Amino acid sequence: MPKSENQKLKLFRLLEIFWRYTDESHMITTPEIIAKLESYEIIVERKTVYADIRELNKLGGFKIKKKKKGVNTYYYISDKIFSISQLKILVDASQAFKFIPEDTSEMLIKKLALFSSKYESDGLKHQVRLRGRIKTKNHVVLEVIDTLNEAITKKKIVRFKYYKWVYEDNKIQLKERHENFVYSISPRALVYNDENYYFIGIDEKIKKEKFFRVDKMKDIELVEDEKMTGANKTDTYDIVGCVNSNFDMYAAKKENVKIEFKEDVLGVIIDRFGTDIRIIDKGDGWYGTTLMNVGVANTFFGWFFIIGMSAKIVSPSHVRDKYREYLLEQLNNY
Repeated sequence: MPKSENQKLKLFRLLEIFWRYTDESHMITTPEIIAKLESYEIIVERKTVYADIRELNKLGGFKIKKKKKGVNTYYYISDKIFSISQLKILVDASQAFKFIPEDTSEMLIKKLALFSSKYESDGLKHQVRLRGRIKTKNHVVLEVIDTLNEAITKKKIVRFKYYKWVYEDNKIQLKERHENFVYSISPRALVYNDENYYFIGIDEKIKKEKFFRVDKMKDIELVEDEKMTGANKTDTYDIVGCVNSNFDMYAAKKENVKIEFKEDVLGVIIDRFGTDIRIIDKGDGWYGTTLMNVGVANTFFGWFFIIGMSAKIVSPSHVRDKYREYLLEQLNNY
């Protein structure tokens, strides 16, 4: 490549050198910068390097700083888009999310490493330690998420097929929940809950809210020519309230459930419903509260059962009766 063309890439190469080879623990001198540019067949003088550094600092999103050590001046890049601690959090999340296939997680981690120096990226790669974790085999999940985000933004209906786990032909596999059935859903939100990613929307056929795991959705398409139900409600949808009230993202009839509980499970209840609940001291180490708009189903009863003898349902009476039936059914299994 002619040198004149290489010179056009000078600022880009200079930024690349700072980005890949420096951080607050690894700095380089002006002669080292000049040598690295020469490896790209770019010839510069010291004063040109200083001027180019000033130009790069005008871009924003990072800062190239200098530090004196003895007679030498060292340069490094700081204030990057992501700090190394932020990148580590994102790497951990990419590994932990079950709805992301293993090879996709590895690809995302490699891309995240590009936001750090080569020294920091080595540490990020060593952090990859969850190989073998249970993850989805649905390799179109990112395409599904892209389409759902577009549907939410544009307020457009989506159609898709939904799958479930079955054991057939001596193996575990995904199969259509209803053969050749296509769901038609007005989108409300995407939400991460209990290690899974869910799509929330209104079923256009029965006008009812439903939840779908994105890793079980396939053959998705955006519908341009159908009117969406309650399009104006998408921007104001209460995602937090939905997650808190629906256990395991299972849609059920909402009830206000009054409970009493001991102090030792206060943390469990706050972790689930937050700090805004109104608590009443009942005395003798017992407290009371009303859980608002709870989806009353076996998923709620299962969560409540885990609390054990430290809590009880006070009202409504029909919810108490359903819980008693749930406990008896469990007992009959033994």
